Amino acid sequence: MALSHRKAEDERVDASSDAQRDAALNQLEAEIRSAEVRDFLETYEIPTESLVKKSNDILKNGIVKRLAPNLRASINKLVVSLYLVKDMSPFDPYVVIESTASPTSVIVIINLVHPHWAELTEDESILNFIRHCAYDGVSEWKAYHETKKLEPDTIKLIKDNLLRIPMRLRND
Repeated sequence: MALSHRKAEDERVDASSDAQRDAALNQLEAEIRSAEVRDFLETYEIPTESLVKKSNDILKNGIVKRLAPNLRASINKLVVSLYLVKDMSPFDPYVVIESTASPTSVIVIINLVHPHWAELTEDESILNFIRHCAYDGVSEWKAYHETKKLEPDTIKLIKDNLLRIPMRLRND
């Protein structure tokens, strides 16, 4: 069934979305081909996993201790706590996720002073960014607590299915 052709999806594609996609692809191509991306990939030294975890844990612990979540939602036994934080550094990660520490909790912290946040100017782009961050956390949680690993393809499969839900909810 997943591989079968669905006409309803084709009907949603129109000429304006073709132009928007083309413009987006052109902009992305320019970014990918830029000297900045090339230099970054050639020179960026990846910190150790333990250093990244320690840094993220310090950020997370400080935020969770002093702020209430902007959203706390329960999904069966899982509680998703989402923080939208305005007083982080623009050099802090765009998102910090704790998805493996508890079988009943996911913490998602979004950095509202990260330069990418300023690019989100439309309500829909803000919703989609927050949705992607939250579903990244939920997908990691589901993958880890089912398989005891964080396998990228498994996480993407779970997230793919979660991203289909808003469309189904609109159509109900």
